[in-house]
Amino acid sequence: MLLKPNLSEFAQAIDQPWLTLDLLPDQLRHWGQHIPMLMVSLGQQGLMLSHQGSLWNGQVDMDQHQVIDTVGCGDAMLAGCLMQLSRSPHDIPLLITTALSVATANATVVGAGNFDPQFAQSLAPACQVKILPFG
Repeated sequence: MLLKPNLSEFAQAIDQPWLTLDLLPDQLRHWGQHIPMLMVSLGQQGLMLSHQGSLWNGQVDMDQHQVIDTVGCGDAMLAGCLMQLSRSPHDIPLLITTALSVATANATVVGAGNFDPQFAQSLAPACQVKILPFG
């Protein structure tokens, strides 16, 4: 099972309207014990992912002036995640890099899903993925 809410949706789902980015890791640690893969999209702050006892953070180093339209970025992130899950389900850093690259490429064009896949691939080196302490 994979869930991919944004921060606001996740806060609403767990009835914690005060949830902030600082408090998110603790909530992901808790809910990650019950949900096999929980990815929370964070807009320009990237994403956090809980998966099988691990907590991950991913961000893209990109000039925010390149952002044109964020409509569909969450869906693009999910699509990138699902694509990578179908190819290499155990490579979490690559999964996060793919999800971030696709979502970021989507933000650089008007409309959802109109980005160049080659451009998305070129963003991979700008992705920073790190594992966080889980407990």
